[in-house]
Amino acid sequence: LYTHLNADPLAKVLLTGHIGVGKSTELLHLAQEMTKERLVIPASVSKTLGTHNLDTFSLLLIILEASLQAWIEHFKELPAGLVEELVNQVQKLMPAGGAEDVFASNIPKISTGPQLLDLYSKALRRLAWRDVPPSQIATMDLSAMVESCEIVLKELANQSSRPVLLILDNLDKLRNNLAQRDIFVERAMAWLRLPCGIVATLPLKLLFSSQGRELDEIWGEIHILEP
Repeated sequence: LYTHLNADPLAKVLLTGHIGVGKSTELLHLAQEMTKERLVIPASVSKTLGTHNLDTFSLLLIILEASLQAWIEHFKELPAGLVEELVNQVQKLMPAGGAEDVFASNIPKISTGPQLLDLYSKALRRLAWRDVPPSQIATMDLSAMVESCEIVLKELANQSSRPVLLILDNLDKLRNNLAQRDIFVERAMAWLRLPCGIVATLPLKLLFSSQGRELDEIWGEIHILEP
């Protein structure tokens, strides 16, 4: 993993293996190894949202929230122009359908990074409380969420003068077959093209399913952690 990521600052890497084999421990060690070379952003899907309602939209929201948390932790306040641009992206979601009940219908006036972070955190809590129909997932427009993630990640890399490495743990615990296909196959490009390195865990069964060949074509080499 270390060699793979060092060869390409924008590498997107999947790690799989049986539950309990030590993937989370491996990712923690990797984060510690690379902290001097990268701005490392850890994000645990289980701690933030849980895997029961996970789809590509909510995954992008998790990435966005974790990125803002990293900014505030490392650099304190966000520039006013960046906050304004991100609020404009949220506004784009409202009339498009699908996100009106995720974000509050009346978004309060936001002028600081912590206020923006609170908006995303509340949206994740709303997602955790409800069931999202597969038909709604399939039609949801991701462009505003993707643009928001791209904006924050690019600015983070510029601000830190280091490439960003995003570590997404517990995606391997996702059991819904439709959600697995949505995230790793159908709309994988939504996060494959983000301007950062990514290491994410993958359900082992998906690798050996009928989607296995598609996964290889989309992601390239997939790392398997053996017992």
